[in-house]
Amino acid sequence: KDAAADKELSNPPSVTQPQIRELFQRFIAGFPFQTYWSGKFPASSSGTRGTLNRSKPEDGNTNGLEDTRQSGFGNGTSQLTLTERIDNLSKYLQSPVVVDFEHRLVLFLYWSFLAPHVAGVSNKREARNFDERFVDVYQTVSQMMVNRRSKRSYSMDLPLTILSIRVVCESIFTLAYPMWSATDGGQTTISQMNDLIGQLLDPVGYLSHISTIESSPQALKVMHKKRLPPRMPL
Repeated sequence: KDAAADKELSNPPSVTQPQIRELFQRFIAGFPFQTYWSGKFPASSSGTRGTLNRSKPEDGNTNGLEDTRQSGFGNGTSQLTLTERIDNLSKYLQSPVVVDFEHRLVLFLYWSFLAPHVAGVSNKREARNFDERFVDVYQTVSQMMVNRRSKRSYSMDLPLTILSIRVVCESIFTLAYPMWSATDGGQTTISQMNDLIGQLLDPVGYLSHISTIESSPQALKVMHKKRLPPRMPL
């Protein structure tokens, strides 16, 4: 079984950007937003639209409002409803820059964690090229996340961005290498990959926590049962 699992690793994950976009869609569709954030945002955005860069509310021109909502993290984000926030987060996660980052991240992790241990796979030149291309897009994504820290919406959006990147990454490796990912070694390596993603995107560990979820009765019950520390990274 171990030999068959190792054979799986002879090639990088064959995943396309449309497939990555679909995995982000599944994450958004399956996440229990209503359970943890229902009632924490306006029930309707009507009555607050005057704050969303619409200078002539009587003329029916909503271009300014639509532009702010499309960004998902504009000056008016704090006025958006939960449904609008989810929609904006979904659009952001499926944007070309995030999908491209996820794609390069997967390849970077493959060449860093898996290829060096598979006979006949390690190609230093190819690995170095992936490293260089990954660094370029990583710097872009990191700066975008830094810019969003100043927005009032980051308490939900940034932690879920990091969580979704981790979940999609694990899904890709699990789907690409089903036998390897089921082994103890595979689980350990995936955990190490997850740790590295945290170090890259959230070095201090602040955004790896979602207080709304961690303080829920379900989370507190699990923490008490398993005797976990008060704050556990996602």
